[in-house]
Amino acid sequence: MKGIEYPVTKEDIPKVEKQNNLIINVFALKDQTNKQRLCIQFMFQIKKVKKCYVVDLLYIENNGNAHYCLIKDLDSFLCATIMDINNLHVEIVYKDFKREETLEKHKKICYDYEPCRTIMPEPGKNILEFNNHHFKIDYLLLSIVIFEACNIPMQSCTPDPDKSYTKPISKQEINSYGMYVHSDYPEIYKSQYFHYDGDDVVKKYVEK
Repeated sequence: MKGIEYPVTKEDIPKVEKQNNLIINVFALKDQTNKQRLCIQFMFQIKKVKKCYVVDLLYIENNGNAHYCLIKDLDSFLCATIMDINNLHVEIVYKDFKREETLEKHKKICYDYEPCRTIMPEPGKNILEFNNHHFKIDYLLLSIVIFEACNIPMQSCTPDPDKSYTKPISKQEINSYGMYVHSDYPEIYKSQYFHYDGDDVVKKYVEK
């Protein structure tokens, strides 16, 4: 390979990729002293790939000596590994799929669209404010209701493993409700709060 010195440094990985039509993903152990709880960090940006041959390597460094280890089974390698991606730019998130059909659907979405992530507002800028609130509509009656329920474990039959299925494991039983009835016209109706606990919550709510 041209322009590459041996042993290959991390900085020359892009040259190896370009000259050999490869995609090389290099991982590195963040904490080599704790073998029971491996944390890995991406040494290079994970790339999108459709047709190139992909090579996954583990970069190990100790006392000034460094080695690349070939990862033959990436699923097994990542199975018990905690991904540490703080302050790192990662374009592809590793996720295991139980069915090949689901994996193929994910690949199509992953290749056709740019990566995105949710950006939460900064502290101090996360306050919802309304402009022109003097245009708001005055309500004669406004009812706000909240129901509470318990998850009760339930038994179900064994699903067919050859078909897609949803297995119910619990059902919700309503045990209480709270209702606040507000009015902007106190001379017509005084705002009140109602609450009820019991087995016949829905019936009591309808009657109320």
